[in-house]
Amino acid sequence: YEGAVNAMLGRKIQLERIVARNSAKAIFATDGLRIAEGARPISLTLGDGEVVAITGLVGVGKTALAETLFGLRQPLAGTMMLNGKPYAPESTGEAVAAGVFLVAKDRGENGIVGDFNIQENISLPFHRRMSRLGVLKRRIERAVARQQIQELGIVCRSEKDEMSALSGGNQQKVMVARWMSQGARLFILDEPFQG
Repeated sequence: YEGAVNAMLGRKIQLERIVARNSAKAIFATDGLRIAEGARPISLTLGDGEVVAITGLVGVGKTALAETLFGLRQPLAGTMMLNGKPYAPESTGEAVAAGVFLVAKDRGENGIVGDFNIQENISLPFHRRMSRLGVLKRRIERAVARQQIQELGIVCRSEKDEMSALSGGNQQKVMVARWMSQGARLFILDEPFQG
């Protein structure tokens, strides 16, 4: 494996030792969660700051699990806990209100709005948070977009650039920026390297 990576990069890479830590504080847990008929139940616990990857072949239920956690689907059985409290979102709005965010695998179908610019795509689900008396505060919207563009290294001329002007990778960064701007409790990336 190392030889193949070194050959692709044209240089030897320095591997870092990653030390797993035990987080005493469970942020999210499932117990016996079933997402499809005939599927095995899923039980897992995620600690504060943990990064967990769920892998598998196409069609084994990774996307169905992500959609269930985000309130797009209802589980057939089992329970979920978020911050020690029962979590059973009936909608994506409930998931977002709880701080659970999903970057969908098909950003064109379930993510970006092609007719909107970068700033509008980042702020879209959070207009209430950026409004006063129903009037969107464009200054706040612009400041959030600029901060995310800088933090994530989104390659663009300005926050007013249309989404269609961005590469696929930069469109994906805008989707991540949308949720990163709002302090996620649980951040779900479905096929984050696709496209």
